Amino acid sequence: MDKTAERAGFERGAAYGERAGQIIGLARAAKNHPDMVRALAACLAHAAFAAPDRIAEIYDEAAVGWRGRPVTAAPLPAATIMPEALWEPFWADFWPLVDDAAKGMGAGEITTRTAALASHQSPGFQTRAAAARLLYPGVNEAAQSGIPPRFKLEALAAAPENSLGHELYRLIIDNGYDLEVLDRDTLHLSRLTPPLDYLNTRILQSHDLVNWQLIGYSVPWLDFGSNYNLTDGTNAYNGGIWASTLRYRESNGLWYWIGCVNFWVTYVYTAPAVTGPWSQAASFPGGTCFYDCGLLIDDDDTMYVAYGSDNVSVAQLAADGLSIASTQQVFSYPSECTGIEGNRMYKINGSY
Repeated sequence: MDKTAERAGFERGAAYGERAGQIIGLARAAKNHPDMVRALAACLAHAAFAAPDRIAEIYDEAAVGWRGRPVTAAPLPAATIMPEALWEPFWADFWPLVDDAAKGMGAGEITTRTAALASHQSPGFQTRAAAARLLYPGVNEAAQSGIPPRFKLEALAAAPENSLGHELYRLIIDNGYDLEVLDRDTLHLSRLTPPLDYLNTRILQSHDLVNWQLIGYSVPWLDFGSNYNLTDGTNAYNGGIWASTLRYRESNGLWYWIGCVNFWVTYVYTAPAVTGPWSQAASFPGGTCFYDCGLLIDDDDTMYVAYGSDNVSVAQLAADGLSIASTQQVFSYPSECTGIEGNRMYKINGSY
């Protein structure tokens, strides 16, 4: 069978799926016959892209057939409506993603391009997915409770011994973490349909500060010279990116990443979403190193960057954020200190 016919078969399987009860046998066959794996993958794609209310059913049956052991969780109510349509633009982006991934692609780019397929899904998919998630035990109660309010470090300090809050507090204090966390409003999670807002907040959450979800790279590749490719006998060991800064700019809908490379050049990367795609938008003249920098976007949309080691300066950027309008030194470390690093700039109650 040629590739065109194989892909047409996959698209039919993803669009219509298999009847309940048949996926166990399909998964059992796929485990022993590699040529059947594509048909099983089409069923999983059906759940992911066309019938989100069948995810538990399809994945449970696939697990039973593949592992040969029953699933102990109680089944969810069966879906009773037709799957969502998968139009040609969806497949026009899906197959290049499959081909590029086979040639070798980073996890961040795979995640970004897979997420971008959502733009081709039918208008009713998100509402259907939200309704499907309410079928899972505990989700309805969690969604009704709302998003937990923002908390302060003092609240963590007051958490009982052996609680998750107390453990998080000890991790922060004992390790001297310099925290900078972008909240859910900055990430626009509040715009999602409940309970997707709650569940997607959970995807961005780490319960132990060890296991994190990778969503992409602000600098997709290190195209800063041959020494970063270890060619011509050169190298850039210890010449990487120094503590950088990331912010979302509401006025133009862009994310900005700014960082100094090899103590010499400062680069600006931008992206329409935090997951990408990121591209290099500007670089500042050699010797202009925004070392350990912190970006602030003021109430009037002016962009400032605090930077420097020991002697701290603040640069005002041009209106587009891609060049330096002015800069001045604002602070020198006291004589009793050995140095300062890790600059961040905030505006709180009218003060900088």
